Amino acid sequence: DGKPMLMNDQVLVPFRAVLEKMGSQVTYDASTKTVLASQAGHQVKLTIGSQQAQVDGRAITTSIPPMVQNGTTYIPLRFVSESLGGTAQYDAATKSVMIEPAKAEASGTATSPQEIKRSRDQHAFGKCG
Repeated sequence: DGKPMLMNDQVLVPFRAVLEKMGSQVTYDASTKTVLASQAGHQVKLTIGSQQAQVDGRAITTSIPPMVQNGTTYIPLRFVSESLGGTAQYDAATKSVMIEPAKAEASGTATSPQEIKRSRDQHAFGKCG
C-alpha cells in the first residue's frame, strides 16, 4: 500500500486502505477507472484523473482528481471523508491527519477516530479503532 501525500495543499491517501479502516464499503472498476465508496447512507463515486465526482447521485467538482501512483489509487481525503459524512483535519505542525468517520446509522455510535501520520522520513497509519 502507498503512503499519504500532500499535493497542491490537499492530502491524498490510498483509497482502499484508508476508507476500509473508516468502515466504508469500497470497490474499484478497472474498466472505467472508477472508485466507489459507501458509508452511513452516503455514496461517493470518483474517476481516476477526473475532477468530476458524484456524491449521493449529485455531480460535484473536486479540487484535485484521484490518481494512480506506483499501482496505488490515491483520493483527496477531505473531499471523500466529508462527502461520506465524516471529517478530516490536517495538522501542518505534526504533518498528521485526524479522521472522524461518519456515525453508524444503525447503532447511532461513532467509529473511533482514525489517524494517519505523515512525516518527512516515514508515512504510517496510526491507531485504527
